[in-house]
Amino acid sequence: VTFVPKDPPPPEFSRVLSFGGVTYRLYSHSLLHFGQ
Repeated sequence: VTFVPKDPPPPEFSRVLSFGGVTYRLYSHSLLHFGQ
């Protein structure tokens, strides 16, 4: 499942992603890319 939102999801949604594990890694990568 590829879910890459243009805008960073809210903290509440990030908690759900963190429970997924693999999806959380995609979320952290998007944050690093968004930081640049």
